[in-house]
Amino acid sequence: KNRMDYFNPASGKFFHINLSNYNKSGAIEGYSVYEDRSGKIWIAGGNGIITCDPRTKIFHSVLYDPNLPNPLPSNSTISFCKTHDGKFFIGCGNGVVLFDEKNETLTPFVISENGVNIFENNYTWEIYEDSKNNLWFCTLYGLVFYDPLTHSHKLYEHNENDSASLNAESATEIIETVDTRFWVTTFGGGLDLLDPSTGKFRHIKFHDSRGEVSGIAMQGLMKYADGKLLIGTQSYGLILFNPADETSEFFRHDAADPSSLSSDVTMPLTREGNGVVWIGTKGGGLVAFDAHTQKFRAFTMQEGLPGNEVVSMITDDDGVSWIGTTNGISRCKLPQ
Repeated sequence: KNRMDYFNPASGKFFHINLSNYNKSGAIEGYSVYEDRSGKIWIAGGNGIITCDPRTKIFHSVLYDPNLPNPLPSNSTISFCKTHDGKFFIGCGNGVVLFDEKNETLTPFVISENGVNIFENNYTWEIYEDSKNNLWFCTLYGLVFYDPLTHSHKLYEHNENDSASLNAESATEIIETVDTRFWVTTFGGGLDLLDPSTGKFRHIKFHDSRGEVSGIAMQGLMKYADGKLLIGTQSYGLILFNPADETSEFFRHDAADPSSLSSDVTMPLTREGNGVVWIGTKGGGLVAFDAHTQKFRAFTMQEGLPGNEVVSMITDDDGVSWIGTTNGISRCKLPQ
């Protein structure tokens, strides 16, 4: 724990660097990884934020400190979002903050509903900017829309008596497709399609070889080829979803097939220019998915990855990948 790894493509091995001097409060968990315009890497985890300058190899930590004028809401930092106008939002477990990169200061970002900050005592899984520069906050207790121009907002919550409400309490991710439709994954309620003009949701039905599948806990969402979406789940593997006809294909772990998915707990992370999709798993390491062959290849602790639960990844401008696990960070040049 408390380490970052470098990967050597020639040898196929990882080399470890101890980061204990930068983080005294426990293991570094890379829930989200972000590269800013200067090339600095930001790593959000369960013990604050660590930044790294890849050129100088200098690290810096940002931790919760109640003695500061505007501290992090907690050391549980989960999500980053850099908006079109340069605002840098950080989603935490107990709030959202705006970070001023020039002055290195934090300012609480508050949206109040009935006099209560929506983000307090809440977890913000994702912060998303849409094509109209509006912001969406996916949280443990619903989905929040925010218009930066008018400062207006709308909170979408689950209501068991309303079939057109969010289908589960927790909204995990949101994505806007080219037809300006909004798709929302939920934890335990599957996939919803939101019509912002009416504020109503339509629940999407999924079927596998055994029939209709319901109650899916979804935790990852990304655009794929031909307008399709890849969806990560907690127990149903990886889902390839076609919004055009709302059909789906399930990819599951098969112990008898080494080229199958290595774990049924998945989170799609990033898509490379060559069509390869990198998928984080729980217990199965980092997995490469070849779009042409629809085969999988896993990279695990056997190759030196610090942990087999992979939760985040980003590739910087130099082609170097930063991989967040619940047991440390890897910095590597992944094989093509």
